Amino acid sequence: MSEDRALLVQQVRKWGDINSDSILDPICTIFRDAQIEGLIAYRVEAGKAVVYGDPVCAEEDKLGLASTFQKHCENKKLGVIYVCVSESFAKLAINGLCRVMIGYGERLIFDPRVNPLEQTGRKAIVVRNKVRVAEKERVEVSEYVDEDPQLESEMEAVTKKWLKARRGFQVYSAHVKLFGDRLGKRWLYAHQGKKVIGVLMLNELQACGGWQLNNLMIVPEAPYGTQEMLVVTAFRKLAEEGCYVVVSGPAPAKQLTEIVGMSGFNAWVTRGIYSFVRRKFKLDHLMFWKKFYPKREMSYLLFSDRRISVRTVLALAKAFNVVK
Repeated sequence: MSEDRALLVQQVRKWGDINSDSILDPICTIFRDAQIEGLIAYRVEAGKAVVYGDPVCAEEDKLGLASTFQKHCENKKLGVIYVCVSESFAKLAINGLCRVMIGYGERLIFDPRVNPLEQTGRKAIVVRNKVRVAEKERVEVSEYVDEDPQLESEMEAVTKKWLKARRGFQVYSAHVKLFGDRLGKRWLYAHQGKKVIGVLMLNELQACGGWQLNNLMIVPEAPYGTQEMLVVTAFRKLAEEGCYVVVSGPAPAKQLTEIVGMSGFNAWVTRGIYSFVRRKFKLDHLMFWKKFYPKREMSYLLFSDRRISVRTVLALAKAFNVVK
């Protein structure tokens, strides 16, 4: 790994959040300000600079780094779109840097000490029943900790089968690179005997003292409950280590929430289009995660241009790798 790449990974682990994998995707361009420690990762699509998440830096430097980046884009005649940003940064940016703000997704926050296997109620019963089915099928979960090329190859094979088995409308902001940029990563794998049937990856988030739960993948023939077993095992391990924050997402919200910078009519049209797309393509990723007792924080889109044009929509579609 080059020194520049190592520094990038270190800073993403230090200040990154749910966009960590998107920022580390090699397709991104990295912007830096010599006066501020940190970075902004973006892609140029349809004449727009699409930024993944908040500026990756200390909280007090975010607005300064974003302001320098804005001038950089103005010089290149690029509009700026931020995707998956926090509420705190969105509220800062809408007061000068950006003209339109839309609340569209939910960042999911779990406390791994609240393990459904140890809770009461309908959600806990659902998880326990699924885990019991997996246990009866002799599914076990282990953490990958040693250098084992053969096991890594089998875990990569799970990734390929999972990707190939996906059907319908797909939206994703980063390509799966299971063993890329290993610093600050952990892996759990589900297996029946020696056969690997599922993988879960965790990214370290030093800023909140927690982990991002990422890339939960199983092969099509994996027994019922394999995914739940991977999650509860990860929660148990993290809880034993004193961790109390695990994040995931963003998951599309049921409806657009706060919209700032649009006329009443345009906001109404935008809400209608979002609702149609969400229903049409079944973008309800919360269904699986609800049973793990998440708290929710809004994620936002920010636009430097007041008018959301066809090029803006095209840029977003490319940034989210929209495919069918």
